Amino acid sequence: MKSLFLAVPLGLVLFSSTVFSQSAAPMPAPTPTPPVKPEDVVVISTNLIQIDATVTDKNGKVVKGLTADDFEIFENGVKQPISQFSYVDLRPSENGSDGDNGRSRTDNLPTPTASTPLRPDQIKRTIAMVIDDLGLSFSSTFFVKAAMKKFVDQQMRPGDLVAIIRTGGGIGVLQQFTWDKRVLYAAIENLKFNPNSRSGISSFAPIRPSDKEEFNSVMTSVARGEFDLEGPVLGVAEDLAADQAFQDFRADGFAVGTLGAVGYVIRGMSALPGRKAVALMSEGFSMFDRDGSINSRVNSALRNLTETANRSSVVIYSIDPRGLVAPGANASDYAVGLRDDMFAMDAKVRARERDYENSLQALKFLADETGGDAYLSQNDISKGIEKVLEKQNGYYLIGYEPDDETFDAATRKFNKLSIKLKRPDLKLSYRSGFFAVESSRAPARPRSALQRMADELNSPFAKNELDLKMNALFLQNQKGAAMRSFIHIKGGNINFAVQPDGSYKAEFNVLALIFDDNGVVKESVDREETVSLKADAYQEVSTKGLVYSLNVPIKVAGPYQMKIVIQDKASQKIGSVSQFIQIPNLKKSPFSLSGIALSYDRQAGSDTNIVQTDEQREIALRQFRAGRMLRFGFAIYSAKGESAQLTSQIRLFKDGREISRSPELPANALGKLDPKNINVSGVFGLDKALPAGDYIFQVIIRDSLRGKRTLAAESIDFEIIK
Repeated sequence: MKSLFLAVPLGLVLFSSTVFSQSAAPMPAPTPTPPVKPEDVVVISTNLIQIDATVTDKNGKVVKGLTADDFEIFENGVKQPISQFSYVDLRPSENGSDGDNGRSRTDNLPTPTASTPLRPDQIKRTIAMVIDDLGLSFSSTFFVKAAMKKFVDQQMRPGDLVAIIRTGGGIGVLQQFTWDKRVLYAAIENLKFNPNSRSGISSFAPIRPSDKEEFNSVMTSVARGEFDLEGPVLGVAEDLAADQAFQDFRADGFAVGTLGAVGYVIRGMSALPGRKAVALMSEGFSMFDRDGSINSRVNSALRNLTETANRSSVVIYSIDPRGLVAPGANASDYAVGLRDDMFAMDAKVRARERDYENSLQALKFLADETGGDAYLSQNDISKGIEKVLEKQNGYYLIGYEPDDETFDAATRKFNKLSIKLKRPDLKLSYRSGFFAVESSRAPARPRSALQRMADELNSPFAKNELDLKMNALFLQNQKGAAMRSFIHIKGGNINFAVQPDGSYKAEFNVLALIFDDNGVVKESVDREETVSLKADAYQEVSTKGLVYSLNVPIKVAGPYQMKIVIQDKASQKIGSVSQFIQIPNLKKSPFSLSGIALSYDRQAGSDTNIVQTDEQREIALRQFRAGRMLRFGFAIYSAKGESAQLTSQIRLFKDGREISRSPELPANALGKLDPKNINVSGVFGLDKALPAGDYIFQVIIRDSLRGKRTLAAESIDFEIIK
């Protein structure tokens, strides 16, 4: 048996002494928040086809209140009677929270870093912000990064499942579909100009002559007697053609790479809930060759992408970060080599203008074919994102009963759809059609145990077959930083077999991966665990559950996401859980806090459990009852030791809003302290009137001896149960 945490007292794991005790005054109760209702989904079957359509006014605002009489729907040019009609409203409820907190803004207290997990039925919008760093210039990258920060800070709202993905960032980034803003901030920090981009420093590189054009210019000057040299005037047409062919081949390769990356993202979104959209921020690419003919390589990739998007019910919105530009000749164009051939200069300017127009057409094509919009020639990227989000606020589901030939692939592979709106003052967006394979006929392929575990690692949601809960803590010791994870497996979900000696034995597989901010696996654990228990210990674990502990060293500071999948060998049931952890760089920011452990406050030695303490289970589960006293614990790293002038403050949040805070109290150090690491514990009370639901606990520590670096904060989510 490897790394199975069964009987180590918590005090030996994290806390060895009490430094200060927080006020035990109960927290007041907030106003209850109504539950979020599950949303409808698009259905394509032999009995019913439902198409989602978005209607907006001239200002881009979603229009509600239309009826079935306002629409007409056509399949392959034949009008279909509308049999079902409804409007799906995805706007937040009036009592919902936008996560803003005016009080925390005015007093400059840090926003809690933890976030409460969401269930699939709570997701209203699934949005992939795809940054085409294979096709962004240096200047565009700067503006896109600023727009992403504004999106996460101001435009993202509860119920959004979001990923910020770079087309040149590798497939691992799909691990980052999340509601946790910490993951998104980490992705934003990683947005940098890609030197391999098909664009350069500027969206329109200055026009410069080739080497032969320069040489031809010199030879022309010689012929005029400007230089004392002799020689022929060399032609450059072949040289320019070869150079242009290479540049076109390179651009086509990057364009296909962009489309392939977007297609991979969309395939990953197909199983996700909510209204699904991709916002592609790109400077586009050309769909045509130099002679004006269709580029077969790029066109094939475009068709594959739009087919994938329509199959997955994903709408693509295109945003050109270049804004309103003039691709004609400008002061940066260097035309010395072309001074004797202005026709060549004009040809290059026209080619640049043509490439720009072609790039816009490609972005528009992607949006039109999937029911989205293209936001082009607009200088405010955030405004384009705002329009994308507005269109996700609601849509109409229009259903009709198809004929028998609809799903006959031998007759027609693709069914063209068109919807007409009888209101000319409004704009209608919808997907162009669907393929002749309905969802109910899609063959279900059997998945191996390894494939099922891999599927769970790719999902942003926890798998509940084993009902896992986890608390992963950042810890620092003499050996370096590490993630210490407590995973609770619900009692009865792991199968124990009775052994000949009367003991009970269970076996399960553990797969743990730690991803960096690029979605790249930095550390991994793959183990087979065996647990043997005596009868009395088995009875306790069956009732209260099993806590599995895992310690993974982390070599480099930075943001990480830990995902763990456990599979019971006997039943093949799977459970998964994940958590984001920021590993601080103590050399650069030495005043830092470890992760937080929460448990009920109890008298020392009151635990009489045979296998594991209730305290360990509570740390993993983080489920408590209102009206009880809780104990929190953590460690302060690299404070000023015994001379530190520390104060503490705790805050409680629900639905993104602060509902209570304690006064700032002095931390009275007790006993001899490590000058670098200070172990901390305290207690606080939960008001009896607090409703059941998800909460966030935050602790703030100040050290007045550190000048500007006076504040460190850490937070953790927990649940109040009835």
